[in-house]
Amino acid sequence: MSLQALASARLGGALRLSSRMRPGAGEEAVHDFRVALRRLQVHFRTLGACWPSPSLRGWVAIARGAERLFSPVRNCDVSASLARVLGAKGAPRDAGVYFVGRQRKIRERKLRAALAGWRRMRPSAFRSALRAFRQAAARVDPEAFRDKLESQERAAARRTLGLSKALGPGSPDEAWHGLRKALRVLRYVDEDRALLAGRRRAERLQAMLDLQGRLGDAHDLFVLERKLAKSRRRLFPASPAEGGLRALEAQALARRRALLASVPPLLTPFRRTIGR
Repeated sequence: MSLQALASARLGGALRLSSRMRPGAGEEAVHDFRVALRRLQVHFRTLGACWPSPSLRGWVAIARGAERLFSPVRNCDVSASLARVLGAKGAPRDAGVYFVGRQRKIRERKLRAALAGWRRMRPSAFRSALRAFRQAAARVDPEAFRDKLESQERAAARRTLGLSKALGPGSPDEAWHGLRKALRVLRYVDEDRALLAGRRRAERLQAMLDLQGRLGDAHDLFVLERKLAKSRRRLFPASPAEGGLRALEAQALARRRALLASVPPLLTPFRRTIGR
């Protein structure tokens, strides 16, 4: 794949998904848009290292801002889905129904706020900027871009490896989440390199996907625990739903701890792939 084709794929995905950000946007649409924006930010930074431009820095900020707008919506979606799963595994049904219903209402409000912020960002200007960026990508030397990708991959691998070695059973959620984000950047850079080279490192990709999956699920459960605690505080202590929410929270905590305990064995095969 050529550099221009890669830039077109990254930009085209974000443009296509941006048109789905409207009232009634579903869980999948919001998730896919945020993923496309995260990929775009990594792509922008690599191109920016080859072609320094104030416009590029502005486009990175626009993509980051758009991603963050929809984060609260995504959190509601994930928490409601997890609560349904936990509720089906033995937690009091009434508590799960109460929490999921509340998350739906909060999601509606968060989506309205995100769309209002999105309108202030002027989606048409966002799309115009991305199209202009596609043209600007043609000015970048493909070999310089490949060299920069390789350099960024080495830096991302070192950072990820360092973070993984600093973690232990007592590490806070923020530390595990930091490893997850570092893995995500490394994977996106790896995938761009693989597309340009026409081959991919299957072993490393699988190791990263396994780790990201566990760490992502653990962080989602952490967010759910905080949301459940907040919902509990809204109720009277003697309320049946309050006890049910507490049970859901305990289930989420136990599941998160089990997930984090399963991460260290996955770090060994991942570390073996560094430097290949």
